[in-house]
Amino acid sequence: MAFEIDLTDNQIAREYHREIEAAYSISGIHELVEKIDNCLANRDTVTSFQLVEEISKKSPGNIAVAYYLAILFRFTGDIERAVQNIIKTDLGPGFDYKRQSFVQFLSWCIVFAEEQKQAIERRIPNIQLVSLPKSGSGAVSYFLAKYLDVPVARCSFDGSINGIVIKKWAEIFAKGGVVSHEHFPATVENIRNLGDSGISKVLVQVRDPRQAFHSLMHHELKHARFWDRLQLSSKEEQESLAEDFEQFSGRCINSYDQIVKWIEGWIRAEELGPLTVEFMDYDTFSANNANALGKICNFFNIPFEPGEMTNLVQSTNSNSEWSNFRSGDREEWRHSYSECFCSMLSERIPSFVIEKFGWPES
Repeated sequence: MAFEIDLTDNQIAREYHREIEAAYSISGIHELVEKIDNCLANRDTVTSFQLVEEISKKSPGNIAVAYYLAILFRFTGDIERAVQNIIKTDLGPGFDYKRQSFVQFLSWCIVFAEEQKQAIERRIPNIQLVSLPKSGSGAVSYFLAKYLDVPVARCSFDGSINGIVIKKWAEIFAKGGVVSHEHFPATVENIRNLGDSGISKVLVQVRDPRQAFHSLMHHELKHARFWDRLQLSSKEEQESLAEDFEQFSGRCINSYDQIVKWIEGWIRAEELGPLTVEFMDYDTFSANNANALGKICNFFNIPFEPGEMTNLVQSTNSNSEWSNFRSGDREEWRHSYSECFCSMLSERIPSFVIEKFGWPES
C-alpha cells in the first residue's frame, strides 16, 4: 500500500467550484440550476432534460451539464450513459447520500479530499465493503467510519445491485483513508477496474437471499416509486397487491433472482481472483457486533483495541442505531409466505451457495 498524498482531485474540485460560480454570473444560469433541482425532486425528467439543454446553450462546456445528464440518465435507467457523463465531470468519488445539486457535489468532493488526506496520514488503508442490499451494510460502513474517523464514499455509480465501478473513483479509493458502502455486482468489468486501480481486498457482506428478499419487499412496499416498475393497470390493482404480500413478492421475483445471482457472482470472484475476497454473513454480525467488526479490522490489517471497540459498540446499541440487527428474525420469510412459495424460493438457490454459508436447504 502506497500512502501517497495527492490533492489533484481536491484541486480539480476547487477549480470547478470557481468555474461554476463564474458560470452562475451568466444571466439565468443560477435560476435554471435551481429549476433542475426542483424538477429532479419531483422526478420530472422531461423538463429537466430541457433545462439542461438550456444551460448548455447559455454556457457551452459547463461541467454541470454532464453532472445533471448523469443524474437524469440514472433516473431513466440508462446506467451506461449515466456513467459516461459522470466520468466527463472528472470528479469523484461518488457520495453515499441522496441526490445532490452540482454545487453540493463539488463541495462534498473538497471535504472528502481533505478528510481522506488526514486519514491517509494516519495510515488508514482503503476499506472496500460490498454488501447485498438489506444486509445491514450501512450500519457496518458507518460504524467503521466513526471508529476510524474516515469518510464514507462509493467508487461505483448508481449505488445499486447493478452498479458500475468507475476506475478513476477506484483509484482514489486505492490511496487509502476511506470506507465504502457499496452494492455493485462482481462483473468482469467491476473486478477488473478494482484490480487495475490497486484495490486488492474486498469484504462482501451477504445474507440468506430468502430473508434479504423478504426484507426488500417490505422496504419497497413503503416506497411509491417502486410501483411504477410493476406497470399496474389501476390504483385498485395496487391496493389489492399491497394487501397480499406473497402476491406482491411473486410479481417481483426477478429481484429475488438478481439477489441470488449477485451472491453467486461474488463466490466465483473469490475463486477466480485476482481480488482477495472475504465473506461475512448478516447473522454473524448481528450475533456479535464487536467480534465481527474486529474480524473486519484484522482482514484489512487495521490495528484496533478490543475494549475500545466493545465500548463503542455498546454505546451504539444503547442509542438504538442498530435496531435493525437486533429485531430481525432470520427466518421471518417462512412465517410470511406459504409453504409452496417458500419451496419455490429455496429451489432457486444453487446448492453450492447453500453449502457455502450453511443456510437451510428449505
